[in-house]
Amino acid sequence: MKYRIILTLFTCLTTCIVLGNMASPLLEGTLGGLTFINRNADVLSEEIVITPDSLFNTAMFNVKYIIRTDSNGVSIPLVFHTKGYRDGIEIIFDGQKVDIASFFPANYNHFSALGLDTLASGITVKWSENHYIYERGKDLQYFEVDLIKGTHTIEVKYVAEAWIDRSDWVKKRSLYYSLLPITFWKSQGDIRIKLDYSNVAAFLNDISVNLNSNYEEDKNQQSRSWTLSEIEDEYLAIEYTPKISTLSKWLIKISPTGITFIFTILLGFLHLWCIRYGRNQSRSVRKFLVYSGGLTVPILVFLIYMYSYFIIDDTLADHASAYHGYTFLTIIFVPFGVVFQTFIANWYNRALGE
Repeated sequence: MKYRIILTLFTCLTTCIVLGNMASPLLEGTLGGLTFINRNADVLSEEIVITPDSLFNTAMFNVKYIIRTDSNGVSIPLVFHTKGYRDGIEIIFDGQKVDIASFFPANYNHFSALGLDTLASGITVKWSENHYIYERGKDLQYFEVDLIKGTHTIEVKYVAEAWIDRSDWVKKRSLYYSLLPITFWKSQGDIRIKLDYSNVAAFLNDISVNLNSNYEEDKNQQSRSWTLSEIEDEYLAIEYTPKISTLSKWLIKISPTGITFIFTILLGFLHLWCIRYGRNQSRSVRKFLVYSGGLTVPILVFLIYMYSYFIIDDTLADHASAYHGYTFLTIIFVPFGVVFQTFIANWYNRALGE
């Protein structure tokens, strides 16, 4: 019965530790590029200019569409996602800024022109291997204009928030732009993607783009450009994973558990050395060495484990994810450590001839 109670308590405590780190390590940013153009319009070209800020926390997106329509009249040439933009979104149609209409009403049923069946149909967008976004009609906005037969220019401007993945020691920042809506267009011309790296030139080599096509580089304008005749993936991903120092690499490789293990051995042997050094002292002094060390060593081990995370994060500076869950819950193991260390110290003290 006694062992069953101990086992139950241990299971509950370890479960608390596991559940203490259930919050998502992913800080979601802007879902850029979820744009749908009237299915009756030909898209002659799309140009996407992306300018990250100096910290890669945000980026200015300037997207230009050249479309051609064969009919006149009021139409909805553009529907787009409206969540996650830092300062809203700006639409310029043929050089004139246009007002953005409110969200689609629940009874709106004219999505066929956009290649969508109904408001409730939704769209699934794959952002990464394990992350999907289901687009709902209520998250979409649109604008209407009186289209004239011919060629028109639509510009979309917004500031996008970077997605921040904190699942590892180092933050990985990513900018996403969905290319999936292109499949809904009546026709598609070339897609030109331009990365303006003027603000991030210092760490350009740490930035990757998931495009297989070769790029053209303009070192004077500090930009790289890709021209796509067809989409290579469902989304465009620009990722920044910073390089870290050799010290950080070694500390991460050892890990807080490894660091704690090393200091546990050192402190344990130091405790036993103190007992051996004081073997000729009075009985009360030897008992003090045994029990004070039995209490102090586990507490120091716990503090070392806790602060090893802070030490590693400190070497990573602003790039540290600082996402380690509730590590302080390991304090529940301190009493077990006290019992174990005191037992070993008592055994050693007796072995010395008490």
